[in-house]
Amino acid sequence: METIYDESFRRSLKRELAKAVSAAVTVLFLGVAADFYILLGSRLTVIRAFFGAAVMGAALSALAWIWQKCFLPLYRVKRLLSSLDPARAEDVAGIFRGYSEALGTHGGIFSRKLRVDAGDRFRDQCFEREVEMPAVCADAPFTIGDRVELKTVENMVVAASPTFSAGPINTRKGAHALPVYVCAGILLGSALLWLGFYTGASKRTAEPAPRLAVCAPAHNEEMDGQISEAAGVEIGYSNTLDNQDVSLYLATYGTFEADIILLGETYFEGVYGGEAAPLDTAAIETALGFAPKYRENAEGEKTALVLYDPEDEAYNTLFPGLYDWFAVESGTPMLLMVRDGSPFAGSGEAAEAVSEILKIICEK
Repeated sequence: METIYDESFRRSLKRELAKAVSAAVTVLFLGVAADFYILLGSRLTVIRAFFGAAVMGAALSALAWIWQKCFLPLYRVKRLLSSLDPARAEDVAGIFRGYSEALGTHGGIFSRKLRVDAGDRFRDQCFEREVEMPAVCADAPFTIGDRVELKTVENMVVAASPTFSAGPINTRKGAHALPVYVCAGILLGSALLWLGFYTGASKRTAEPAPRLAVCAPAHNEEMDGQISEAAGVEIGYSNTLDNQDVSLYLATYGTFEADIILLGETYFEGVYGGEAAPLDTAAIETALGFAPKYRENAEGEKTALVLYDPEDEAYNTLFPGLYDWFAVESGTPMLLMVRDGSPFAGSGEAAEAVSEILKIICEK
């Protein structure tokens, strides 16, 4: 009688285990790489956090599936077979009667039960012995009615005559179920973890951000949110055409708190003509893809960018998103400037915010 766990079986078991490990490592690498990209790629928004949680949940669910369906049953079969003591072997000989319909369990693995009529009787009633083989193994090539001789250890078949190989391995036959509560726990844990990431990122980004003051009678809240998120700015509006109210708004919020200001040319010349910081024209023209119109101070520095020129309709078409954002006062050029006293003027943050704003209103 020869062992059924021959070289062919061992190679198959080793190969399937290697596939399971490789699949797990690949899923883990891709999941970690994707999550790090989402986490570190740019500012963590609610949408990015949602995708991060989804990627993590999918990756961990895939790992759990590989563990339950592939690695765990194969590893347990390998461990069980290596623990069987040949000195405790028992011989079973008789007529093969087929397989039991239901799978059994043995040492944490699923097993198939071979029914053998070995002539055993109890109270004048014949009964069949049921010996086991790991469910992942190939079926024994016995025909019902064949006489077979088997060697078992702890009721597990280890050798047979006629001899056969227990390979190749079929992992699906011995796969464990992946409980729904495990998947639910993974998804919930991923969501809570990314909620923590988002909360932490929100606290870090809660530091002072550039403030944008807009002198316009009306604005679109959807565009407001889009620009605020993309440029990382807080936006305030005057929401009036009254000259006195606009002047008061600029003299208070604009002069002491705002960092970037969108205003009519009349207010610019009357209030900020000498208090506007030079613009980073290189960054602006890179963001726009063209050279816009500017207003210069006495030293020839470009301190304001023209967004709306009532006398040049062709120029105005270069900023199509402006009209979707806020109402433009007809007959008055609309300028964008950076306040010279802003703490963000020299750090580059204001210039970066200006570039992002321009990209949106130019629909770049």
